[in-house]
Amino acid sequence: QDWVDSMWWQVGAAIAAALAAYGYRTLSHAGTFHKVVVEKKSFDACRIVYKKYVGKYSDCGTKFGEVVALTNEVIKEMENTIYRSVGVWIDDPTKVPANKTRYAIGIFLPEGETGKAIEKTLAANGYESQDLPRATCVTTSFPFNGLLSIIIGVNKVYPALRKAALEANEPNPGPYFELHFVDPMATGCTNGLVYHYGVVDHQKHFLLGLPDSSEYLKEIRQAEDGKEH
Repeated sequence: QDWVDSMWWQVGAAIAAALAAYGYRTLSHAGTFHKVVVEKKSFDACRIVYKKYVGKYSDCGTKFGEVVALTNEVIKEMENTIYRSVGVWIDDPTKVPANKTRYAIGIFLPEGETGKAIEKTLAANGYESQDLPRATCVTTSFPFNGLLSIIIGVNKVYPALRKAALEANEPNPGPYFELHFVDPMATGCTNGLVYHYGVVDHQKHFLLGLPDSSEYLKEIRQAEDGKEH
């Protein structure tokens, strides 16, 4: 009996060790132990093609899928170039109700004929275009390896960006945007990273023609008051 008990104890210990190792690898892969290093740098002027949405930021996945699928069809017919998809987060979800937050999903256009072809295709599918100026941002990168890394990233990245802006005596950053390098011949980000930016100047341009959050909140309250009367 003693050796049976000993055997099961050893088996249990081995299983526990294996699960712990698996858990550590999973958490590490998702970015739990990733050190967030923030820099202040300029983001070059570019042209964005985008579609605006209202709703929970967590619902953005299908929107990214749509714009990437449309862009891939154009890219594959031309030169298979790597391009940048982008999500622009207009509102702070701690201040604006989650189901009313505004965001945009689109593409930072590459230069030349490829960019023109992408813009034409996306315009035919309801996307808008706008030139963005060179802007100063606080920025960092974070692993992008599934849902867990997204959850961890949100909780680590955005507080770090706000803190860095404050320490640099910059305005509260926003809007925020994230970009992904997309290879039309592969799946997911080309390097397993998502790049996060908090805009600290020329902020109005990154609102993409929308009112800022304070004005938007006034509109929401006025609409709600109107329903009550």
